[in-house]
Amino acid sequence: NVQRHDYEKAISYLQKGVEVDPRSVNNRIALADVQLEMGEPGRAEATLLEALEIDPGHARTYEELSDLHTSRGQFGEALRYTMKALERDPTDIGALLDACWGYLNLDDIESAKKWSRRLERDQRSEIGGLVAQLQLAAYDHDRDAVRRLIGKLAEEIHAFVTTRRVFVYTMDRDYDAARTALEVNVPSIFRDDFKPAFGQRNQATLACFVLKAQGQTRELNRRIADLEALVSNVPEKVRVREYQLDVVNIHVLRGQLDEALDAYEVAVANGRTNRWWDHENFAGQALKNEPRFGQIIEGIRADVAEQRAALAAEGLANP
Repeated sequence: NVQRHDYEKAISYLQKGVEVDPRSVNNRIALADVQLEMGEPGRAEATLLEALEIDPGHARTYEELSDLHTSRGQFGEALRYTMKALERDPTDIGALLDACWGYLNLDDIESAKKWSRRLERDQRSEIGGLVAQLQLAAYDHDRDAVRRLIGKLAEEIHAFVTTRRVFVYTMDRDYDAARTALEVNVPSIFRDDFKPAFGQRNQATLACFVLKAQGQTRELNRRIADLEALVSNVPEKVRVREYQLDVVNIHVLRGQLDEALDAYEVAVANGRTNRWWDHENFAGQALKNEPRFGQIIEGIRADVAEQRAALAAEGLANP
C-alpha cells in the first residue's frame, strides 16, 4: 500500500493492529513509519513516544525517533536518541551506524571516524563500518579511497556502490565506465524502451546526469519527463518532505538553476539539510557557484554549528 502511496488504507490497517494488540511496540513503530511517509512527523513522533511509554527499554524505538529527527534536520536531537538506543544495546548495528551518520551531519568528522572504527571492530557490522568509511572518503574527496572501498562493498551493497561509482566516473569524465556501472545494476537502463519504476528513480536520475554530461539532449529530455511523472504522482505534503531533492535534480537537469534553488529552499525548510549535499552529488556540483546556493549552505552550516555546540556542552560532541 505504502509503495503505491495508498497511505490511508495502510494507516487504517495498522491502526486496527494497534487496537487488537495495544501493548505491541512493533505495531506502533510500523504505524509511525507510515505517518512519517505521509508527511505527518508530528503524528509519527506522538506514536513513537506512546511506544516508549509501553516499553522504555526498546532500542529500536529510540532509533526510529532518531531517524525522525534526522528527517527534520534536527541532528542534535537525533543523536541524543541514538545514544539512548546504544545505552540499551551497545552492539546494535543500526544505532552504531546512526551515530556515524549523525556526527557526519553535524560536521564532527573526528567523532564520526571514532564510531566508524567501533563498527569495524565488530565483525558482525563490517559492512556498516565500510559504508561509514566510504561516506567519509567521499566527504574528503579521496577518490583513491572511494575506489578501494567500493571494491570491498560491491558484492554486498550493489545499488549503493553504483551511486558512488557513477559519481566518481562522471567527475573524471569517464562516461563509458559510468554507463557500465549503471547497466550492471539495471541492465535495461539505457534502452529506448526503459521506463523507471518509482524505486528506480535514483538510478534513472544518475543515468540522466550521465546523458547530460554526454550532451545527449533528446534522450535526456524524454527521461526527465519520465522522472517528473513519477514524482508528480506523489501527494504534495509527502513530496516536499521526502522527495523534494528529486524536484531539485529535475530542474538542474533542465538547466533551470533558479527553479532548482527555489526547490532546494523548500527541501531545506522541510529538514533536508545534510551538510555534505553541496559537494557530493551532481545537483550540488551544478549549483555550487550560485551565490544563493552559497547562502543556503552557510545557513545550514550555522544551524549545524549551533546544534553541535549544544551537544558539545553536554559532552556528546567535539566543540
